[in-house]
Amino acid sequence: MWSIGFAVFAVCCGFCAWWTYRARQSHAAATVHSPSQNAATATEAPVSWWLRGAWIALPALASVMFLAITNEVCQNVAPMPLLWIIPLSFYLVSFIVAFDHPRWYSRPLCAIPAIVLLVYMANFDGFASGIADTLNSLLGLKDASEIVLDGLVAECTVCFLALLLVCLICHCELAALKPGPKHLTSYFLSMSLGGALGGILVNLVATNIFKTFFELTLALLVATALAGWYLSRWANTRSRGAKLVVACATGLACWSSAIGKSSIR
Repeated sequence: MWSIGFAVFAVCCGFCAWWTYRARQSHAAATVHSPSQNAATATEAPVSWWLRGAWIALPALASVMFLAITNEVCQNVAPMPLLWIIPLSFYLVSFIVAFDHPRWYSRPLCAIPAIVLLVYMANFDGFASGIADTLNSLLGLKDASEIVLDGLVAECTVCFLALLLVCLICHCELAALKPGPKHLTSYFLSMSLGGALGGILVNLVATNIFKTFFELTLALLVATALAGWYLSRWANTRSRGAKLVVACATGLACWSSAIGKSSIR
C-alpha cells in the first residue's frame, strides 16, 4: 500500500509540474500583450544580499527552534508517544497565519510574550518554583492544595507556546519581506533553504559538536534578541523613551537567557 501510494504521489507531482508549465506558458503569452505589466516587472528593485540573508535566516531560526524544542521535550521532559505532533502543528500553523493576511500579526503582541516565555523557559526550574512559592504564600495554600508550576504539563505548555510565538515572528516577518513577482522564485527557494539549513544545524552539526541539547540554549538567546530587535523597531514609532526601555529590557532578557540554569543545559 505504501509503494502504491508513493507511485500515486509521483504521478500527482508530475501532473502538477505539467499543469504549472502550461499555466506559465499561457501567462507569458498574456504578458506579451500587456506592456504595463512588463514595465512594472522590469522596474522592480534588485534584491539586496541583506534581504536574501533574511529570507534564509528567519525560516532557519524557526526550524532550529522547532527541532530543538521537539528534541528537548520529547526526550528529556515528557517522553510520550505522539507528543511531537503538537510542536509540528504549531510550526505549520505559524506558516498558515503568516501567509494568510498581515492583520493576524502584531509585533508587540507577539514579541513581548515571546521574550517573557523564552526567559521563563531558560530559567524554568527557578522561576516555576519561585512563582509557585509566592502564590502559595499569598493564598495560604499548603500540602495537597499547593499550586505546582514545575510539572510536565506546565513545562510543555511554556515550551510549545514559546515555539509558537517565535515561529509567528519569524514567518510573519518573512511574509512581510515577500518581493514582487520577478523575485518570487528565489524568495521561496531561499525560504526552503533556510528550513533545510535549520534541520542540518540541529540534526547533523549540533549532534557532533555538543554533548547536550545546547543548541536549544543558543536558539533561545538568538530568538530573544530577534524578538527584542523587532520590538525596538516598533518602539521607534513611539518615542525615544520607549526605545530605551525596550533596549534595556531586551539586554536583560538576553542576559537572563544566557545564564539560565534550566534543564536545557
